[in-house]
Amino acid sequence: MRLRSTGEMLTEENLAGAAPIEWGKGSNRAYGLYYEPTNVAYESDGKPPLMVLVHGGPTAQSRAAWDYKVQFFTSRGFAVLQVNHRGSTGYGREFMTQLRGNWGKFDVEDCVSGMEFLVKQKKVDPKLTAIMGGSARGYTVLQTMATKPEAFAVGISMYGIADQFALARATHKFEER
Repeated sequence: MRLRSTGEMLTEENLAGAAPIEWGKGSNRAYGLYYEPTNVAYESDGKPPLMVLVHGGPTAQSRAAWDYKVQFFTSRGFAVLQVNHRGSTGYGREFMTQLRGNWGKFDVEDCVSGMEFLVKQKKVDPKLTAIMGGSARGYTVLQTMATKPEAFAVGISMYGIADQFALARATHKFEER
């Protein structure tokens, strides 16, 4: 007997694969994983909408592994970009330390420039863009919507950090700095 946590089943032809991409130059270079919509029932005359997913951390990394959120969106006609912004792990110490003192700046810039890169490549509809994340990722979403409100049509912050002072007072020693 095969048990599943949901009634939904994706066939292999409806699973999106990750394409590594990079954009920017020099110290402004960022990385990401791009997923095209894969639902065989998806048809459109135009470019797909884009969902930018910000990873946790803020110094974690999006990897080319199973991610139900990615598959949820791509199976419904969205393109997805998982951004490994400056400060992400996996690209060397110098790249990772760039976010120190720049949280809410470089991560925002890299999410916006990643979206713009895909628009310039004519892979997505520039009017149908969204950015989503929770906790530290939600902070990036809130900062994006506050500092560059014209960049994305929609911002979805799930339990985003809205008060860094409260975070510094209430968090554990490992994350307080």
